[in-house]
Amino acid sequence: MADPIRALLAVILLALTACGPAPERPDGPPPDPGPLLAADAWPAQVVLRQRVTAIWPQGTRGFDAALQRQGDALLLIGLAPFGPPGFVIRHGPGGVEVTNNTGEELPFDPRFMLADVQKAFYPWPADAEALGFEITRRAVDGRLAERVFTPADGASPIRVEYGEAQIDGYPRTVELRNDRFGYRLRIETVEVQPLDGP
Repeated sequence: MADPIRALLAVILLALTACGPAPERPDGPPPDPGPLLAADAWPAQVVLRQRVTAIWPQGTRGFDAALQRQGDALLLIGLAPFGPPGFVIRHGPGGVEVTNNTGEELPFDPRFMLADVQKAFYPWPADAEALGFEITRRAVDGRLAERVFTPADGASPIRVEYGEAQIDGYPRTVELRNDRFGYRLRIETVEVQPLDGP
């Protein structure tokens, strides 16, 4: 049976693209995705329009998304081809809330997606060890090229690689690789829209 992360990706992507039936639900609770930073730890107030491609041993799927940080909330929005958003995951002071219009129950903890987004785009504090990670950074010509999050529990590290091209100060391409759960995410930012006010 598929592990929780593969089920997460397949259910969302299959539902959004109407490519077929959802996979079986995994047995038991999903593992802990790790800590989430406060939504407003990302100093920018912005909407990033993105194309997300998920790659795992059984296949590849893609969907359009919007990542929005405004005020004290972070929103991750899965954009359906037509009609309302497929899903909205909101992270704010009250915790994590999900609005799901896919017609499928999501058999996962949505904090996994938020945790990946934060590893890719948030600035992480120097004392990240207190949050359960050792973070190493690699720069090329003064540009952040890679961050590696090594969990304190000895699990496989999560690698985030940043492409050289920029769009309005953001990397145009980001690739996150999670060897523990056997998946990769390729995130291409296609539009950046700054937001005003809280």
